[in-house]
Amino acid sequence: MDIKVLPVLPVQRDMLLDLAAQPYPGKYHIAVQCELPKEHSLKQLVNSIENLVAFTATFHLSFHHVKDQFIQIYNRQKSFKLEQVSTTQLALSEWAMDWIIYPFDLHRDCLFRAAYVKAGDKQYLFIVLHHLVGDLTTVGLILNKIESLYLDKDRVEEYTFEQYTQWISSRIYNSESNQQNAEFWQERLHKVEGKGLQYGSELGQQIGRAHV
Repeated sequence: MDIKVLPVLPVQRDMLLDLAAQPYPGKYHIAVQCELPKEHSLKQLVNSIENLVAFTATFHLSFHHVKDQFIQIYNRQKSFKLEQVSTTQLALSEWAMDWIIYPFDLHRDCLFRAAYVKAGDKQYLFIVLHHLVGDLTTVGLILNKIESLYLDKDRVEEYTFEQYTQWISSRIYNSESNQQNAEFWQERLHKVEGKGLQYGSELGQQIGRAHV
């Protein structure tokens, strides 16, 4: 069983403290809705998304509070299945709101979920990503990757854990926090080589038109 225990980044710690102090439904959830073209293969779409999730390490992180500190655990055994929903155009907005804000269990859940929705004569792809493991840039990369896999133009590429932490650090919005993250990981990764964690590439084009 491929399990690793890892420290959290300062930015992740701040979010976890905020969630503990002021929890509310949908907090730190990033949601996207894509209308799919009429001609598409559901089987191929399901395979593309489930394969991407299976090989993307960040979706398989869980967060825990142990001995007065937060840790993140990478567990490759986490399960994921694309949800399939049938509703009406009239009821779509209400369903989407409830689905988007439904809380993740940070101890157990895959921190990415997706749903294929039939509403009347239209089909949609909905995805929700927890901000602990990504941001709007990540969502764009996910959509690009799904499109590439669907069209059989791409493959899942391997990225090390060090590259993952560098990516998160690059998303910090002020220089003081960025420096704090750099020092944090320089200390912990000084003697650490890549552990073979996986992350999607930037290749591909977006599915339909994504609405955040």
